[in-house]
Amino acid sequence: MKLLDVILEKGKGPIIGKLRTIQLIEADLQLLMHIFIRGRNDDNIENDQRLSKFNYGSRRNYSIETAILEKRLMYNMAARDGCKMMHTISDLKACYDRQLPNIGCLVEEAVGVEREPAKLFARVLPVMNHYICTSFGISENYYGSDIFKLGGTGQGNSVSGAICRDTSCIIFKKIEKEGLGVIARLPLSFEEFTRCVIAFVNDIDFYTNNKDFQEKMQLLMDMYTRLYEATGGKYKRARSYIIVGYGAMKME
Repeated sequence: MKLLDVILEKGKGPIIGKLRTIQLIEADLQLLMHIFIRGRNDDNIENDQRLSKFNYGSRRNYSIETAILEKRLMYNMAARDGCKMMHTISDLKACYDRQLPNIGCLVEEAVGVEREPAKLFARVLPVMNHYICTSFGISENYYGSDIFKLGGTGQGNSVSGAICRDTSCIIFKKIEKEGLGVIARLPLSFEEFTRCVIAFVNDIDFYTNNKDFQEKMQLLMDMYTRLYEATGGKYKRARSYIIVGYGAMKME
């Protein structure tokens, strides 16, 4: 089966490491996977509340605008309550290219996708014939998936977004049970709630406050790192920043 690796420039300059690869799957397989993994399942998992309320992106009614508003409200509540808050802004490195197909298959089954459609995507990827597409045209020769360095599900298909979303939600729910994060009160009802993370696809923001907030943040990030890297991913701490109150310092 044919897979087209479209090479796009990411940033300026002729640097190989700055190139982005978008993998285009044949339209019939793309449509089939979207119907079985996204179309038939998205409404069910939302209605059954199987996804974390902290995760935005690749979901209905969970837009980037809502995520930005949530982040702003976190600061407003910290200022209102007069407490210190720690906020880390993190990035997942090449998350679609690193998430393992076999893990993705198990995750999709866990959130309700039928077994055969979930297994099909994991079976097809290793036997794909990769053709390179650049501004000069499409290559005549192809290479096999056995030499693809990261071996993930790749960008350019709707299944990767679902796997990333559902994997993150499972991890966030585990972290939520530990009671780490910001403890705050709702503006009108004054009911207490805990919020540990706000995520949009591969951008992850963690929050802690009150006493021992630095130790709690370290525990939170360590737990997320262990769980996420077990799926084949890589947590990019080099791009993380800590904000205490209204100041910022780069993590070492």
